[in-house]
Amino acid sequence: MLEATVEMMSSKCMRMSKLFLVEEWNMCKIRLGVMQRRNWRETENNKRNMKKIARLCGVLAGGGALLSGVAQAATVNSLNFSGLPTSAVQFDGHTFDFTGVIPALQGRYGANEIHVTSESGFGGSSSSVGDLGFFSIGASSGAATTWSFGAITVYGNGVQIANVTSPANTEVTLGDGFGGTLTANLAWMTVQTSAQIGSLNGSLTLNLSDVTYTPGTSSNPDFVTLATGVTPSLIVSFSVPGNPSLTQLATGGLHQSTSYSGSISETVTPPPPPPIPEATTTVAGGAALCSVVLLMATQRRQNGALKISK
Repeated sequence: MLEATVEMMSSKCMRMSKLFLVEEWNMCKIRLGVMQRRNWRETENNKRNMKKIARLCGVLAGGGALLSGVAQAATVNSLNFSGLPTSAVQFDGHTFDFTGVIPALQGRYGANEIHVTSESGFGGSSSSVGDLGFFSIGASSGAATTWSFGAITVYGNGVQIANVTSPANTEVTLGDGFGGTLTANLAWMTVQTSAQIGSLNGSLTLNLSDVTYTPGTSSNPDFVTLATGVTPSLIVSFSVPGNPSLTQLATGGLHQSTSYSGSISETVTPPPPPPIPEATTTVAGGAALCSVVLLMATQRRQNGALKISK
């Protein structure tokens, strides 16, 4: 309304000017100036009020997401292991195995090749630390198993990698310390070297399947989690004296690692939290009402000031 009134007053002043009505023209200009200043103030007030409404709508819209619950971060459960003193990664041509290097200790550890040294996740549990295990082909112990790998691909950054081709029925076994065992089918996927370290399944592919836990006289909660959770992965890292490349390991006779270690890990992503029905409904209603108010305020910008208490 005010903008229309200003336009009418401006037209009236123009007519007085053309009719040489000097006194009336001067009074008209004064009134026109007052109305123009008032119109400017109301326009600025409208802009500020529109920003307040827009911020309120944003808060209400964001509140719906907040009230739907707080999403939890993914959890990584990991059993970290090292090779026992009786075990090393040994290469002979295009084959490798986990062989015993100190036969006098074989009676102490039996056919085991690895032991769990630490763990993370699992709700802060440490029930698996010290548990023993081994790699095998089928149901055999780890002492006489051999794996083969194919052609080696050499990359410009010093990485050399090859696919592990056989055998397919590889397993990893961990004892729970109570006479029970955790077993899983294992695919080594790849063997590679880079700089001063080598690895098996260095790309962290999900390479374990059919994870099964048979408890003994008591149960290990970490093993229960692994057997009932998502698909885990297993990786092994090793170091060989002289830091030979994979090509050198495959062509230079027998090579044994000085040490190796690895981990069995799973990433658990929790489901999204359910919304809070009452709160979500209230916020949704408020956001809808806010949208209506914003529309009305937009329409009223042409008709006068929109008053909102601070």
